[in-house]
Amino acid sequence: MEKRIALIGILLGTLAAGGVQMLSYQDVDEQAEQAAREAAAAAAAARRANEQAQRDEKAWEQFLKRGRDQSEANLDRAIVRQTQEKKTEKERKFKALDAASKELMDLSVKTFNQVHKNGDQSVSVSLFVDLNRMEQLVKEIRKNAK
Repeated sequence: MEKRIALIGILLGTLAAGGVQMLSYQDVDEQAEQAAREAAAAAAAARRANEQAQRDEKAWEQFLKRGRDQSEANLDRAIVRQTQEKKTEKERKFKALDAASKELMDLSVKTFNQVHKNGDQSVSVSLFVDLNRMEQLVKEIRKNAK
């Protein structure tokens, strides 16, 4: 009987020891599953962070592109405006040059006719006034010709 009791004790001990191992394996499996779930959650969080970083980088590149496009458009408008201003300035100078040269030509013809008509007595106050005006016109022509 003692052998039976000892045998039952050994069997119960073995069963208990095996049950502990089974319980231990089950805990290990649950811990592994929990670790796998945490790893999957971490991977998903990393993926989301990577996607957000890509979206942020794309938004930054678009911002920079819009800035470049706007700068280029502003530069193009400035160039067009400068070209128009130069053209307007040249036209204004040409008109002033044309008017001054016509007036100089009229004064020259008037002075020439006055000198040939009066001969030696052609020196008069009006001749000096006309010569002063001619000097002013020549200065204006030089200034506008530059």
